[in-house]
Amino acid sequence: MATDPAHDATDEEIRRLSKRLHAAYSRAYMEMAERAKADLERQAEADAAMVARVEAGEMTADQLAAWRRGRAADATWYAQMVDQLARQMAECDRQAAAIVNGASPAVYAENANYGAFQVERAAEVDTSWTLVDADTVTGLVRDHPDLLPQVSAEPDKAERWARRKVTSAITQSVLVGESVPAAARRLRSVVDMGERAATRAARTALTGAENAGRVSSYDRARGMGIDVRARWMATLDSRTRDSHRQLDGEVAGDDGRFSNGLRYPGDPTGPASEVWNCRCTLVASMPGYDAFEDRNASKLETSYEEWKAGRDPKRAKPSGSGAGIDPGAKVYEILDKRQAKVVDEALRVAPDALSRLYKRHEHEFKVPAVHAGAGAWYSPADDRVTINPGREFDPSGRREPGNTWFHEFGHNIDHIESPSGRSWSTLSFEYGNGAFPAKLREEARAYCVKAKGEMTQWAVSKIDGSDDGEAYLRGGLADELRSMGLISDDVAYDYKWNRIGKDGLKASLKKPTLTGAYKYVAERLADLPDKERADVSDLLGGATDMRCREGWGHFGKGYWDKEGRHLSTEAFAEMNAASFTSPESLGKIRKIFPESYEMFLKMTREAAGL
Repeated sequence: MATDPAHDATDEEIRRLSKRLHAAYSRAYMEMAERAKADLERQAEADAAMVARVEAGEMTADQLAAWRRGRAADATWYAQMVDQLARQMAECDRQAAAIVNGASPAVYAENANYGAFQVERAAEVDTSWTLVDADTVTGLVRDHPDLLPQVSAEPDKAERWARRKVTSAITQSVLVGESVPAAARRLRSVVDMGERAATRAARTALTGAENAGRVSSYDRARGMGIDVRARWMATLDSRTRDSHRQLDGEVAGDDGRFSNGLRYPGDPTGPASEVWNCRCTLVASMPGYDAFEDRNASKLETSYEEWKAGRDPKRAKPSGSGAGIDPGAKVYEILDKRQAKVVDEALRVAPDALSRLYKRHEHEFKVPAVHAGAGAWYSPADDRVTINPGREFDPSGRREPGNTWFHEFGHNIDHIESPSGRSWSTLSFEYGNGAFPAKLREEARAYCVKAKGEMTQWAVSKIDGSDDGEAYLRGGLADELRSMGLISDDVAYDYKWNRIGKDGLKASLKKPTLTGAYKYVAERLADLPDKERADVSDLLGGATDMRCREGWGHFGKGYWDKEGRHLSTEAFAEMNAASFTSPESLGKIRKIFPESYEMFLKMTREAAGL
């Protein structure tokens, strides 16, 4: 059994954040490269023309070099490009800081809980510890900003740095007459430097949050008269810095500091040489308890998870179900109190993984654009939702209040969580190499195939329950059965004009076809209330290439691409929204797409680190 599950969880969170940061900076690079493309192409064309003159003997190589130096020194032709790229890099750094700071409260809470667990099990005493979660920590940080190590977003500083680096990259490219791809690679190197810095900041901040949480528990225990101190445990491998290798096993002094002056690994008050990229942790030092006896096995009889579950089962997991909105997040600026309350209440009852993913990005979401018309959408190009809050939160509307909000921000989350970071891709499409859209299509077809077996039984009951006393009633039933391919045109005509009765009509029923089953399923959906059928109607349409077309959602067949990109992201958004706001809709989704929904939950749990 691992000695320290909370430290392992922090390492896993750092790995997950590294992937997210890589995706964010990769998206930034692709957008930067696209914006710079025209300027770089013009420069490449001008350089090629000058090279051609050298080859034709019209000018010398020295004159070409002088021209390139002058071109590199003349910043006017690329000034606007540098401004745009520098601002974009600064914005990416700001988003990276928000990503890291959003994860820190949960890490602090988990390790504060683990610190209390260590003390209670080692001292064999009940300290009456109440589990803390990320929301609790976030609230404390508002009143005590120094409680939690945070990554500081300094946009002016970041923009100045990016401006220098981008200018240097372009200058070097011009001086050697590079091609557009080579120049783009230089820009990529600038982005990579930013990504590496953000990743270092993430590790440092989360290591600090981990150990600050433990110190808070040890301090509380000492206040209760328990003899406990913090002990430094280094991660011993080839990357461990010498000073931390020497600290391994050291117990903090009476002032709570170690010999290097730090209060804990990752202490933001310490020098960068002692803090940056630190992977060390703290353990409790108590009489009769030595965490160093065997680093690969726990000396505590009760497991951490058992202790945590027994402490308070309702709050055993930080920052999951039960966590409402942070009213300070900018995304809620367009909502009134009633509308914000709808989102808050939905977050408190949703599946844990979905709440976590939403809360993780709550401060990253841009303030939605507001329009007066119907409909809502998410645009990956500017990473923004457009919505009409008054319409979408109207209790008398066709959808549950808040459903569209969680649908569009489901798209937003799906895009942000894309493992590859490609601007056009999503988590749902990349998951399992396209497993999600493939499963959706498989289950949609299976459901319609099953419906074929029900159609004859339905048709018989429809015929038996019909009133054939009037010609127009007979005609309506005949047309319905014919449209589903269950009777021929001749039989429909004969029944309509009373040449055959109900028995003859039942005897003439044909074996249902899959095309008829698609229509049958669509018409059965049309009989359902909007709030029950809306999400699943769209999914069935997309998963069957609009063969099962009920009429709700994305009508055009061309929207549902063969690769399944739109199907996967629409399914992610529909399942996300239904899970937050629409039990009736969710029930229908789980009936028709049971395995797809379980795959959706699995991918969101993995993305949330559960």
